[in-house]
Amino acid sequence: MLCDPETQAGVELHISVVQRRSEAIVPTPWFVGRTRVVVFRGVRVRLPDATRAAAHTVVHDQVDHEGYERKRIDLRQLLDLAIIRSRHDSDIDWMELDRRFGEAGAGRVLATYLHFTEALLGQPAPRLNHAPRASAMAQLRRVIEPGMASWLKVPVEYLAARRRNPLGVLNLLRPGTWRKGIRLFSEARAPRW
Repeated sequence: MLCDPETQAGVELHISVVQRRSEAIVPTPWFVGRTRVVVFRGVRVRLPDATRAAAHTVVHDQVDHEGYERKRIDLRQLLDLAIIRSRHDSDIDWMELDRRFGEAGAGRVLATYLHFTEALLGQPAPRLNHAPRASAMAQLRRVIEPGMASWLKVPVEYLAARRRNPLGVLNLLRPGTWRKGIRLFSEARAPRW
């Protein structure tokens, strides 16, 4: 990544939008098909619309970087999706994204990612008014295993505690904190993604 030291803006040069395994969801012609021109420092650049930006964010984190397979989430990417949604949610074609992810066999990837935006960032998953019963987001509540709820409580409760007491982060330096946390975390039922 090339970073501008003044603005901290980052640029990565690629010959395609996503890795080969993700092209069924975000093919390059579809991605660049609806862009808008923005002037940045006197140079015209093209930015994707909200639907394509949302699709790319999920695919980049969960498919290309194998987040779904490895059962991990890049919180920066999750926050990027939440920001896109907070600014442009009404412009995102969720039906199209649900169809694209579903046809590529990645419906659960999208549904699970949207569940995390709801559980960790408080942003409700989008509702599809005319979605078929088999769509990924229509089945969102059934996709997430009940055991995952106990795992989600850990980061949610920790963030809430840090809002109440920011200096509590210093407890991480105490010797017994890690052993206790690992024991409590391992006792929770592991989620099946």
